[in-house]
Formats: sequence, C-alpha cells, structure tokens
Amino acid sequence: MEAERDTTTSRARQLQKAVAVSEEALRSVDGRLSGVQAELALQEESVRLSERERRPTLDQVTTLERSLQATESELWASQEKIGKMKANERKLKGDKRCLEEMLDASESRTIKLELQRPSLEGEP
Repeated sequence: MEAERDTTTSRARQLQKAVAVSEEALRSVDGRLSGVQAELALQEESVRLSERERRPTLDQVTTLERSLQATESELWASQEKIGKMKANERKLKGDKRCLEEMLDASESRTIKLELQRPSLEGEP
C-alpha cells in the first residue's frame, strides 16, 4: 500500500510539475498574445490613419482627372477651330490669287483700251 501511495505521490508531483510547466507556457502564450494584440491595434490605427490621409489625395486625383479631361476637350476644340481657320485661310488665299489675276487682266484691258482710244477718237 505504501508503494502504491509513493507511486501516487510521485505521480501527483509529476502532474503538479506538468501543471506548473503548462501554466508557465500559458503565461508565456498570454504574454505573446498580448504583444501581438497590441501590435495589431497599432497596425489597425495606422491603417485608419492612412485611409484618412488617402481620402483627400483620392479626391484631389479625381479633381485633377476631371480638370485634365476638360483641358483635353478644350484642346481638341481649339485644334478643330485651328484646322477650320487654316482651311479658310487657304480658301481666302486662293480667292485672293483669283481676284489679283482678275485685277491684272482688267488693268491690262484698261491699258489696252486707253492706248486704242486716241486712235479711235481720231478717226471719223
């Protein structure tokens, strides 16, 4: 019976040691868990701060994109207008050449007629 008691006592001591080791491991795990939770809380706050900082930047990017689109539309309209003005300029230059040719021809006829007039006036 005493041998059984010694075995039981020995087993109880082993179990107490195992419980003590387990409690120590649990405290260690709890400590690491607390550290990880604190780090996670810091990271979450960092993410929230980044989101708050990011929103105005995204709004600014959106505003700049709209402004760029408006500027590109204005540029396209200006280029269209320039193209039409250049086409009109070419047409006007062609019209001017035609008018100058007509003027030259008319002046030549006038000079020719003026040169013929004295001979026409002198004949009865």
